[in-house]
Amino acid sequence: MPEHATPFWSADERRLIDSILDQIIPASADGRVPAAGSLGVADFVAERVSEDAGYQAVVSDGLALAAGLDGINTATLERLEITAPEFFAVLLPLVYKGYYSRPDTRPLFGLSAKPVHPDGYDVPGEPAELINALTAPVRTRGNCFRDTPDGRR
Repeated sequence: MPEHATPFWSADERRLIDSILDQIIPASADGRVPAAGSLGVADFVAERVSEDAGYQAVVSDGLALAAGLDGINTATLERLEITAPEFFAVLLPLVYKGYYSRPDTRPLFGLSAKPVHPDGYDVPGEPAELINALTAPVRTRGNCFRDTPDGRR
């Protein structure tokens, strides 16, 4: 696992969180798709967790429990998830967001490396007939507001 400079984690915590992330999103059998821990997703998690004191407490408690496990593997993490569901409720969405939002991982799944917004994925527009049908009740209803004193809308 690469060494990352994240002041949020101690060296032991970083090794532990990387091991957990490698189990949550493991590398593909052919090695083409990297695991989350080895890719450095813990940096993304640390950044988000550091912004919320509640998340910090939950993640800190979860890592303390994980440190007491007999190794990190699927079975031990399944037991930890039963013991500390709030840890996984915080951790899993952050791991998925941190992993699948990376421009270097999206192409591995057939997606564009471009960000979703503002110049991201091509999304075909709706046909004008559908837009007209959907907005007809709003247009028919008319204004639902008062004009300003100067007559502007």
